[in-house]
Amino acid sequence: MKRESFSHKFIYDMKKLLFTISFLLIGSQFSFAQLDFNDFLKTLPISSTGTNFAEKQTTIVKGNPYLSETWTQGHLYAGGKKSKAMPVRYNLAEKAFEVQTYRDVVLIDAYRLDKVELMTPKKKVFKNGFASDLDEDIDKTTMFQVIYDGNVKILKKDYVKLIKAVATYGTANKEDVYKKYSKYYFYNENKEYDDIKLKRKDIVRKFDKKNQKAIEKYAKENNLKFDNEVHLSAILTYAESL
Repeated sequence: MKRESFSHKFIYDMKKLLFTISFLLIGSQFSFAQLDFNDFLKTLPISSTGTNFAEKQTTIVKGNPYLSETWTQGHLYAGGKKSKAMPVRYNLAEKAFEVQTYRDVVLIDAYRLDKVELMTPKKKVFKNGFASDLDEDIDKTTMFQVIYDGNVKILKKDYVKLIKAVATYGTANKEDVYKKYSKYYFYNENKEYDDIKLKRKDIVRKFDKKNQKAIEKYAKENNLKFDNEVHLSAILTYAESL
């Protein structure tokens, strides 16, 4: 009788365990469900819903205000929600992401989003939520491209300036021109920023002096360049392992 009772209890416990695992798996699938773009927009605060791009379009100038003018499949994240893949591009002048729908182009302010993933040949990830007391141009809504994401981070801020009335070579005409810029930041474990150049000295000196030669040796032996964003990620992964 005791053996039979134990057998029934074992089967009952196993059923409970399997039910619990199934419930958790189903729950995890729902937590990562991807929303259609219109449904994703509805999850944003009413003041942050997309604006038709034609309403905010700038005058015609030389160049363009985009990080890349090419439409790229991407996912938007906000409030724990994720959109399905849509054609996206980053409008630096408007500090907003444009999303191409089947009817028009919708503009969403970058600070309304938590994260954006652009599925280029090498995935690009943009995040905000960082803050700095040292740089007045950086607050928790500033959108950065995350070049390296470890205990320390390398963040890239892309921006554009509209230069007015630039003389056209060989003519008396003048035109407005978009010029693009980038700044890199080292973000340490204490959530402190330091703007850097992607140069060996700037990177290596951020780590313990006892490890600096090993980092330089690793980069040299593996033909890794500090000014190459992909190579830099490999160098920093090694540096943080020391």
